[in-house]
Amino acid sequence: MLMTCRAALLVLFTVGVGVLSPALLAQPPDPGSIRAAQQKFLEGLKASHGYERVEAVEALARTGYSEALEWMGQALDRTLRSRAKYKKRHATLGRKIHDMTHMREWLNQPSRRPKVAALQKEQEKVAAYLVRDEKVIDALRKGMGRIFKGLDPGGKRLALEPLNRKIRSLRKARDRAAGVETLGHLVDASTREILEPMVTDKEPEVRITAIEALGRQGDASSARALAPALDDPFWQVRAAAVDALGKVGGRDAVEALVVAMEKVEGRLVQDVAAALTRLTGQKYHENKVLWKNWWVKNRDTFVGPPVAARNASRERGRRPGKRATGDDKAWKDRTQGTTFYGIRTRSKRLVYILDISNSMNLKLGAKGPQQTGRPVVPGPKGERKIDQAISELKRSITALPEDATFNIVFYNHDIDVWKKGQIKATLANKKRAAAWADAIVAAGNTNIFDALERAFRLAGRGTFDPHYPVAADTFYLLSDGRSNRGRITSAEEMLREVARLNKFRKVEIHTIALGGDADATFMNTLAKNTGGQFVHFGGQGAGRGGR
Repeated sequence: MLMTCRAALLVLFTVGVGVLSPALLAQPPDPGSIRAAQQKFLEGLKASHGYERVEAVEALARTGYSEALEWMGQALDRTLRSRAKYKKRHATLGRKIHDMTHMREWLNQPSRRPKVAALQKEQEKVAAYLVRDEKVIDALRKGMGRIFKGLDPGGKRLALEPLNRKIRSLRKARDRAAGVETLGHLVDASTREILEPMVTDKEPEVRITAIEALGRQGDASSARALAPALDDPFWQVRAAAVDALGKVGGRDAVEALVVAMEKVEGRLVQDVAAALTRLTGQKYHENKVLWKNWWVKNRDTFVGPPVAARNASRERGRRPGKRATGDDKAWKDRTQGTTFYGIRTRSKRLVYILDISNSMNLKLGAKGPQQTGRPVVPGPKGERKIDQAISELKRSITALPEDATFNIVFYNHDIDVWKKGQIKATLANKKRAAAWADAIVAAGNTNIFDALERAFRLAGRGTFDPHYPVAADTFYLLSDGRSNRGRITSAEEMLREVARLNKFRKVEIHTIALGGDADATFMNTLAKNTGGQFVHFGGQGAGRGGR
């Protein structure tokens, strides 16, 4: 939310009404026009359809009235509270549905099915309200940024000073981080002057939010303030800094990333290399020596990548894809790390999340129950998707370096976790994991969200946990179907909840969809939202995620 402390949120808007109006407008608009705009805005927010509410916000933003900051702030506060209420209700309904559709009870008590159908209908209605509120929240934030942009320099500073004081006075880190997120939507040099010192705040949540806000503003002058974050003790802060530097660009950003390339390890090696390629147009992959040598020769003359290289980098996303050149492939084959269904990572902190629902007993090209309406009859061992997935899992684990840690989550309608926490990738542990995976039997339905939620627990508590070795930074998620069990089954709501869970954890999720029954759209979006890659086997199309 924009500010968890309502008092902090309203500071900016109180100033907008009480101080800014006379100072900012050389020719103040007619008071009647202001009142009419406010009335139209408030009436629009009462509309039942989300698009009507969004139109009301956009219409108010176009007026440019400084008073609109207060109205939008109050509307944002109400909408955030509305969303929180619906999220809680949606979660409660999801837990009830999950409990009532547990496989044994579902089979033995068919009388529950009408009750479940009613709960599902109510959950769908609540989900629609959530979608509406999300769109309105996004419109309000953009509208506030638009109005702020129209203020003169003096007015902007008048608006920012009390908000800055209030943020610094808040004791809770999450409250301060929410205040920093407010600033991030008010794009201006004066805002960046406030955000840049917050990169060194004592709390990692605040540091991450300030770094992301500076990256969103995209000004190269922020690179020097962002560079020290590359040495932060929390790897999540370092990951946020790499991403932000890749967005702001400029000579200082490239300098900082080249220096960081010599120090980072694991997944961050790939992140830094991808950011450098995006900023420079050069393709030295993860070779620290080549990056350093190139920068020594080009530091003084560097002005940015050629337009063609910059555009190609945007199309490629964060990782080279299947159309990579022979040199690209040769380099990847020589570098450290492991792969799973062709998706390579240098991460040393992995969680594998694999679907073991009944449809995994089919061959890859066979039609599943969603296409035929018939139950699955398990095929012979060695030809099924589950056998292919277990074989690929064992191969991937075998390739892990011994200083890596990993865990495995199998899911159908229930969740089965190999170990309580991350396990070192020793030869003995790899053999134990392979034996455990070989004993798995595919059966039941598909519960994707609860499996992801369990994996996030294995990833640690985000920035609350400074110990990188006991956390996970990369997931591999495999599924051959659509979610039909668990606390949340709606694809849109799963994406929103994962975004909340991952806000400070910074886990990268690679996704693998098997067959035509898989929800490829959801899997691809999930990978894209978290900076991962997506592949689709045995279905229409294949692609990559990437931020």
